[in-house]
Amino acid sequence: MLQEMFYQIDYNGDHNTNWDEFTTFCVQTGVAAIAGNKRNDNTVGDFSLEQYVIEYGEDLLHRDRVLSAYRMVAQMRYAPEIKKILLIAEDSDNIQIFDDRFHLYANLYPSKLQIVSSVNKGDSIAESAKSALGHVPKPIVYDVVYLSKRDLYAYTSSDHSITVCKELSSMGGKKINYLQFNRFYHTLLHLRLCWSPKHDTLCSSASDCGIYGWNIDTGQIMFQITRHSD
Repeated sequence: MLQEMFYQIDYNGDHNTNWDEFTTFCVQTGVAAIAGNKRNDNTVGDFSLEQYVIEYGEDLLHRDRVLSAYRMVAQMRYAPEIKKILLIAEDSDNIQIFDDRFHLYANLYPSKLQIVSSVNKGDSIAESAKSALGHVPKPIVYDVVYLSKRDLYAYTSSDHSITVCKELSSMGGKKINYLQFNRFYHTLLHLRLCWSPKHDTLCSSASDCGIYGWNIDTGQIMFQITRHSD
């Protein structure tokens, strides 16, 4: 009985079944059941299976032409204030920014960040260390958040830094660059970020499960909440 049903589902006779054949079989069975019943006027409806064949096609309008198929999404945030999607791929050294229709708007590369001056002296120390060590791998970005009311971005990366930057556009908005506003370092890795526009405070969760509150203008820690010992 099961073998007979399989042959009925296998519409093209290739000894394999797929979703299209299965749904077509379900529709055909339903049509046959309806056609077997007479209408109130003692007539039978004129049904044809070809009217109900289900087909699937690619939605070219929403096709993703940017993300790599082999790289998973590690973090994604939506900033409703600017209608932008902030995306970080797995083990990625950059941040992809999309508009609300998922069209690529810009790429934020920490390695290409423009630096005019730094409030925190950690940058000069880091640059000296890079010069001494030679080639240093690009840091991996862990998280990114949009700082509403300040019109800034903040991201944390594997070089133990939290960076705050501002978007700059030129050529009538055709070229997007990012200027470093501040960068501060910590002995621990900070993996997640959260912004409080009401208190003008950037919060981060570190690798010791502690929560830190930062003043983005000075780079100073405003408060620290340690994990419970129990």
